[in-house]
Amino acid sequence: MREIITTVYKFDELSPKAQEYALDKWRNTIECDWYDYTLMDIETVGNNLGITIEGKTASFDLNRGRHFSFRGSYNYLSEKKERLVKEFGTYHKRDDSTSIFLQEFLKLEHSIQKSNFYGLHCKLTRSRYYGLIVDDCRCLTTTGYDNRATDVQEEALQELMELFTSYALQRLDEEWGYLNSDEYISDNMRDGAYEFTIEGVMV
Repeated sequence: MREIITTVYKFDELSPKAQEYALDKWRNTIECDWYDYTLMDIETVGNNLGITIEGKTASFDLNRGRHFSFRGSYNYLSEKKERLVKEFGTYHKRDDSTSIFLQEFLKLEHSIQKSNFYGLHCKLTRSRYYGLIVDDCRCLTTTGYDNRATDVQEEALQELMELFTSYALQRLDEEWGYLNSDEYISDNMRDGAYEFTIEGVMV
């Protein structure tokens, strides 16, 4: 048996090449549930817009087949602006991705729902090839009848839901990019008690 003594280094003591090696190795070990909190945020946004995601049915693909889909429903909420201010504050005065999306969604929704007396609603289902699709679209009339929506009304709801799924993918992209950024990884390496060989291998 022989004993090998190795000198270890903190992240900031490594050469630039060794730091890059350490950063790349960390990126390959990101936990598979990295998206859990982001999905919870997306669900919160949806709930405040009348979009309900059933259970843990949300699925997504950030690569070539880009999609975000789930089982759920959409109903118009008459007091959503008050709910949004309570949940997100002065979103209409900010320019982060969530605030911009909320403003765009409300504008499009108003243009769609106003001409239909705010009665359009639908179920939402997943498609393996087409992502989220609207289903069983209905229009509640002022006289209380819940009629089958027309093709034009259905297309309008599909456009509205695609705006939501585009936002969801953007948020997931942002989170993935942040978790893979040099800034985030290096800060974690500095804050933790991590040590490395001269080549950047974590010990």
